[in-house]
Amino acid sequence: VLLSMTACGAQAATETAVESAVEAPAAEEAAEAPAAQEEAEVSAEDALGTKVDNVYASGMLGIRADFGDDWTILSDEEVAQVMGYTADSISDKDLAELLRNSGSTCDLYAMANDQSGDNVNIQLEDLGIIYGIALNEQKYAELAAPQLEKAFGQMGVSNIKIETGTYSFAGKDRVSLQITGETNGMTIYERMVLIKSGKYMATITAFSLQESSIDTVLNRFEAAA
Repeated sequence: VLLSMTACGAQAATETAVESAVEAPAAEEAAEAPAAQEEAEVSAEDALGTKVDNVYASGMLGIRADFGDDWTILSDEEVAQVMGYTADSISDKDLAELLRNSGSTCDLYAMANDQSGDNVNIQLEDLGIIYGIALNEQKYAELAAPQLEKAFGQMGVSNIKIETGTYSFAGKDRVSLQITGETNGMTIYERMVLIKSGKYMATITAFSLQESSIDTVLNRFEAAA
C-alpha cells in the first residue's frame, strides 16, 4: 500500500511549500502583467478530466490515455480513499469543489491489474492568479524538488535521487522530475511530468518497481484529438 500511495502523498506535501517558496520578485513581476491576468479563467469543473470506459481525457491539458483491460481507473470514491478525503462519496461536483476550496485534487489514479504495483496519477493544483502567472513548469520543479526529497524521507524512503530535466510526453517535451529511492529493500522509480495550463499546474506521476516500466506507463498518454 505504501508503494502505491507514495506518488500522491509526496506530491501533496509540496503544495503549500511551493507557494511559500516563490520569491517576492516573481510575484511582483506577475502583478505588473495585467494583460495576462485578463485571460479567460477555466472553472474547476472544466479543469477536471473525464473517465469513461477506462479512458481518461483532459481537454484542458490536451491529453488522453486508454488503459485497456489490464489497468483499472479508480472511481472517484476510491480516489477519495487513496487521498484521504473526508467525504463518504465523491462526485465530479465534489472534486471540483475540492479543487476550488482546497486548491488541489487528484484528477486521475490508475493502477495495473497485475501485482507489479505500477500506477499513475494526475494531481491538479490551482496556483491562483499571481502564482499562476509567475510560476512556470521549470520554476515549479526547482521549488518542488527539495520538498519532495523531504516528503519521501519522512515516508521512510532512503538514498533518494531527484533529477530535473525534460521528457517527451504525449508528443511534447515537458519539464520532468525523475526520482529514485529505496524502501523495504526495494528500489522505487517515479517520473513526474509537469503541464501548466492557465493558473493550473498538473503533475502526471508514474510509479513502478521497474525502471523500464515508467516509459511504458507514460507512453499510454497521447495528445488529445
